[in-house]
Amino acid sequence: MLPIPDKQVDWFQLLLDVQRKGYTLVNISSAIDVPRTTMLGWRDLEASPRHQDGERLIALWCNVTANQRADLPMTTKWGGLSGFRHG
Repeated sequence: MLPIPDKQVDWFQLLLDVQRKGYTLVNISSAIDVPRTTMLGWRDLEASPRHQDGERLIALWCNVTANQRADLPMTTKWGGLSGFRHG
């Protein structure tokens, strides 16, 4: 049986997109009320945010990038392994 790919938000790319718009991790941390060290875990692919934290970060990303939620950067997870990102 082949594994079924699981699409999920690419938190690394999402944070990078916001940073490219001039926000630092400290700015993002303050805007979404999450400790900077927690965001480092998301960025470094060690963890995913809790639902409410992820929703606040997605809202910030939409506001800062002027993109729609449907445009979120996504990654594919195969059998417990994260897929490759495209630049």
